[in-house]
Amino acid sequence: MVAVLWLGWLAGGRGLATDGMVDMSFSPLGANGVVSTMRLAPDNGMFISSKFTVAGGYARPGLARLLSTGYADSGFAPNAPGWPYVGALAAQADGKVLLGVTNIINYGNLCRFQADGSVDPNFAFSYYYTVPRFYGVIYTVAVDRTNRVYVGGDFSGILTNPPMGMLSRPLLARLNPDGSLDNGFQLDTNILGGEIHCLAFQPDGKVLAGGEITINGPGFLTAGPPLFRLQTNGQLDASFQFLPSAFPPVSINPLTVAAVQPDGKVIFVWKTSPQPFGRVLANGTLDTTFNTTFAPDDSINAVCVQADGRILIAGDFSTVNGTNRTRVARLNPDGSLDTTFDPGLGPNSVVNDMALDSNGNIFIAGAFTAVGGVPMNHVARLLNTETNTVVASLSAPVVLAASNRVDIAVTVAPRRFARVEAKNTVATNATWTPVAMAGSDDWAGDFRETTALTTNRFYRVRTK
Repeated sequence: MVAVLWLGWLAGGRGLATDGMVDMSFSPLGANGVVSTMRLAPDNGMFISSKFTVAGGYARPGLARLLSTGYADSGFAPNAPGWPYVGALAAQADGKVLLGVTNIINYGNLCRFQADGSVDPNFAFSYYYTVPRFYGVIYTVAVDRTNRVYVGGDFSGILTNPPMGMLSRPLLARLNPDGSLDNGFQLDTNILGGEIHCLAFQPDGKVLAGGEITINGPGFLTAGPPLFRLQTNGQLDASFQFLPSAFPPVSINPLTVAAVQPDGKVIFVWKTSPQPFGRVLANGTLDTTFNTTFAPDDSINAVCVQADGRILIAGDFSTVNGTNRTRVARLNPDGSLDTTFDPGLGPNSVVNDMALDSNGNIFIAGAFTAVGGVPMNHVARLLNTETNTVVASLSAPVVLAASNRVDIAVTVAPRRFARVEAKNTVATNATWTPVAMAGSDDWAGDFRETTALTTNRFYRVRTK
């Protein structure tokens, strides 16, 4: 009798497959050029963007959609020309994707693509030689739970018709779901200048902005906080106190990464070397329980937080607190190195971005052409035994007195989507039907019944 023991894939010079090693079931085709930005799609596929022209074996100038297997989605074929400078990407829950670019004459443009890759004709912004467009550089784009679009960067306003007319919207603008300017939001006039490089949403929907700004206002320094929170109208939220004086001295380099945990705490990264990073509480004050002595020896470009609180980091580092971790590592919730996650040889060049899906799959994108010695062209998937079950909370339904309709709020982890479903009986053969979102019908955070309550109702939340 012969006994057979399977030891897993021998990548990176080690025996047993462990968390962090390259997943050989993922397609190595990737892209034929550096990938700068990656965003998770609602079905656990991903959007990638940069200066490549081919992705997954298909002609895809600057923008592609990959399946979770790494192969290109042949049904997503962008019909826009190649973009000279890709700067930002944001995926919507309905399968649409927003691409922010800056052209060679320093105009920033925004384009939304539908699920088949065609340009969305119902979105106000389009190609990069048309108006409206931003007068300056776009660094980041984010979509909130009501499908409003936030655009941040180093711009002074939006060029409109007639040509060269401009609406003043320095550094940050909010657009309605159709791309029209949201006049109910304007950045606090006490912010005198600077750049916005990252945007994030806390579980309650409040928006955080990171970068480097100058401020003239009571209670703030002349060099403004590199991470700040805004009220719904764009004014600074004074209850969020991220004070630069609490951290090591940093030059004018901007804060480039802000990753929100399900509990509202925020992991942040500054673009400088040595690179300060750490965690603040939901109110912006320093979280002293987070151990920053385990900082990597070089840049962090991306951060993802798992449902169990462990923190994935990726960039261009080679060690974490003296332990070899080539460009990808995982930290415990207290900031210490998670020794169970080891990429071995890791990516052979810089990792620019990272995504984590609800199945626990870790996707990385960058300038690398191999991971753990295995050919992987600029996109790869890493092994992870953590399933990353999405943390979601469903509030007690509230019956609105005026209409007798039910209102429900849901809180989900960052970059995740949720939907509320209802039925009139607990019978197993009864059909669950989606509850419309307040103000939209998308996967998001606030839901409301469209008709008055006339019988018992049972609710559940689904996540993806």
